[in-house]
Amino acid sequence: MTSRMLSISTDVLEARFRTDFWRALSSPLHDVSPTVTGEVLEGGLDARMLGSLMVGKRHSNARRNLRDRARITQGEMDGYQLELFLDGSLVGDCDGTDMRLGPGDIGIFDYARPYRTQQTAGTSLLLYMSRDRLDAAMGGQSAHGAVLRAEEPITLLISNIIQNLVKVMPDISDKDAMAVDTATIDLIAAGIARQRTGGEDKSLEIQRVQQREILAFIRLNLADPELGPDMLAHRFRMSRTHLYRIFASQGGIASLIRQERLRHAFRELQRNRNRTITMIAYDYGFSSSHQFLRAFRAQYGMTPSDARQRSGSTDTCRGVAGLAAHLARTVDTPPGA
Repeated sequence: MTSRMLSISTDVLEARFRTDFWRALSSPLHDVSPTVTGEVLEGGLDARMLGSLMVGKRHSNARRNLRDRARITQGEMDGYQLELFLDGSLVGDCDGTDMRLGPGDIGIFDYARPYRTQQTAGTSLLLYMSRDRLDAAMGGQSAHGAVLRAEEPITLLISNIIQNLVKVMPDISDKDAMAVDTATIDLIAAGIARQRTGGEDKSLEIQRVQQREILAFIRLNLADPELGPDMLAHRFRMSRTHLYRIFASQGGIASLIRQERLRHAFRELQRNRNRTITMIAYDYGFSSSHQFLRAFRAQYGMTPSDARQRSGSTDTCRGVAGLAAHLARTVDTPPGA
């Protein structure tokens, strides 16, 4: 079965339905509103799944986008978006990181983190990817808010990849798409990680390798209540001081472990309603449901029960494939149909 090519435009709708349609289309990602009150939202999108990636080309008029923590809890769009601006511009706040983008720049958005942006009318190329390989390449550090400037060599390389994927997306076979999937993600992840860290200091490269190995071990052992600085220091034969130092940008190793446990527990709350909250707490290494409740509330501003209830009250979008399915459903049942 060939993955579906989606071609979406507000031009086929009466003007009174266009804003609702565009907002429904964007709802798993963010709330969208016009920059001028009362102005109609208009735009178009061509997109297709290529293996585990989704690529697309979007044009739209000026708008504001808001992804807050309430939106994050409503679904499972837990991955990254790379947005390459062909024309137009963007200013925004990515969870405390200022972002400014112009033609040729690439912005990176982590859908597990909030953002607020304002864009002029323009056209962008989009690439959606799952988080695991990019996070691993970054040593567990989120790339949220990263900007690859148009004049940088790595940006030109990644831009060419995205442009070629969009160019071939109407005609490439699913078999060929799967073949380029892994190579594309690995190349992009390595390029972004190298650009963010400078790629010049050998000690930084060694540190990045250590981060990847430790992060992989953490994710395999989240259920172990003994998982912590002592276990990791012993397992990887390094001091606790060095262990903390290489994960200082994530708040330290204990903070990283807690964030990984909470993120995976959050996903399990939404996916598996047959398991109690207490079961899930123990599954991910928390010593009690009370400890889980306190940590969860501090991280997400709500209780696990609230998060489960909110996820059940909306049309949840699970990952990149779920986003593609949502787009297809919205195209098939537009407002006013």
